[in-house]
Amino acid sequence: MFASRFAGSGVRGCVHSCASSRLALCSKPFVRWFSFRDFFTKEAKEARTARIKKEVSKSYFADMKAVRQDGGKQALPRFRSLIPSPQSRAFPAIMAVNLLDENIDVSSQLTGRVSLVLLGFRAFATPMIQQWQQLVQTQLLPVHPTLQVLELSVVESALFRSFLRSSILSGMRKSTPEERQRNVLVLFSASADFREQLGIENLLTAYALLVDEHGAVRWMASGAPDVEDQGILKECVAQLAIQSKQHQ
Repeated sequence: MFASRFAGSGVRGCVHSCASSRLALCSKPFVRWFSFRDFFTKEAKEARTARIKKEVSKSYFADMKAVRQDGGKQALPRFRSLIPSPQSRAFPAIMAVNLLDENIDVSSQLTGRVSLVLLGFRAFATPMIQQWQQLVQTQLLPVHPTLQVLELSVVESALFRSFLRSSILSGMRKSTPEERQRNVLVLFSASADFREQLGIENLLTAYALLVDEHGAVRWMASGAPDVEDQGILKECVAQLAIQSKQHQ
């Protein structure tokens, strides 16, 4: 998670979110007038203001305090079984880049296979991601070789996205085994909307998301895997594998 080392020193928060929104708006040469007008409605302004206030209140120090208190395990509710399909959330539609510098439609990548997505935003989460990878390599893949494992790092800093993208990908390639480089992804984008869709707030911990063949998030955990996580994840993967075979 070399990208996290760069992103960890960047300025976090509303500045990047707002800048990204402006760039996204301006990057489309022809924006329909009603869409542009709706951007400035009272409701839209209030929604953006509320989100900015939330980002500011969730400072780096608040995230760090939470991680030091519980290892980041309380960043999400403790799910002890699969999330029922009707209550599950779809994994957000995002475009990322793998370490071979290929553009990846993550939703398409997740469709048709049971997948485990290991997600990190800052360098602080790197050791936790490594522990999840160790669990996967030693206990899950030998039993479920068709399980797809994706690592997703998020680089929010506009500076790093614009000028250091090649250096980030190159550095990550050097520290990642060749056989895993295609499935190690980097999201070069502000992440506020992405995190909101997944219910993620703490940027310093790691997240493990088990996604079914339809792209629905059926189980989630935060922090490093503990003994309970290991048992639950094994059972959930086994259940989804059975369901996937039944649908074939």
